[in-house]
Amino acid sequence: MLDRIVVLALTASVFALPACDEADDPVEVTDFANGISADTEGGAFRVSLQSDSGELHVGSNQLEIRVGFHNPDDPFDPGKGIPGASVQVLAWMPHDEGATDHIRAAYVGDGIYRFDNLEIDRSGVWQLDFDIDVGETLREDVSFAFMIEEPRN
Repeated sequence: MLDRIVVLALTASVFALPACDEADDPVEVTDFANGISADTEGGAFRVSLQSDSGELHVGSNQLEIRVGFHNPDDPFDPGKGIPGASVQVLAWMPHDEGATDHIRAAYVGDGIYRFDNLEIDRSGVWQLDFDIDVGETLREDVSFAFMIEEPRN
């Protein structure tokens, strides 16, 4: 009898767990600074971000991303720039409804790709998901999350 009670209690506890989705996952928010860098999830590339204004803000942003081959011996080395990649960004709010369409970057040289109109329509935490395709077979991605403040008057 005690075994049945234990089994019933364990079964009930499993079904009582709250449902989660991606928006419920904690987001690691970083302060934006020109030159902020990270490795792609697969580790093939080192990615650095730069904004014309030195910040990300509510409104239109001009953002550059530099994509370089990752140097495993020096994690701070930007790597040799990769030309000819397809680079897209999706900016979205993990805890709100704000989002952009996928925006494709234009290549400007030395592994640098430019987004001319990254529109942030409100303050809050924004996640930028970058998809990087090189040729037909290599796809890498990297994400950054930033707190975007209300504009100062």
